[in-house]
Amino acid sequence: MRSQRPYQWVLTLATVRNICAHHSRLWNRRFTVTFPMAQNPPALAATIDPQADRKLYNTLSMLLHSMAVVAPESDWPKRLAALIEENPTGDFEAMGFPPDWRERPLWAAIL
Repeated sequence: MRSQRPYQWVLTLATVRNICAHHSRLWNRRFTVTFPMAQNPPALAATIDPQADRKLYNTLSMLLHSMAVVAPESDWPKRLAALIEENPTGDFEAMGFPPDWRERPLWAAIL
């Protein structure tokens, strides 16, 4: 099962990339491919929402973690947070954002 995790994560990223590249609707999409819920590191495990396993929130959270690891100097997390904050009327529930998402570790670090 553990060897499936990288494959499932790459497949999820490829799906998101294809949706964006073809200008499809991403914000309230329910993904058919999901990745296993992270147990480590603790900040990621505390940020991921098991109730939103097929929604955008978990994918964005995993991307935040990945960017912090592979490109810690990148401003992408801040730009993502700014985009979300600029659209406060967005349907956060449809995207899988839990009510306390701003307080969860990975998001609190960039907001």
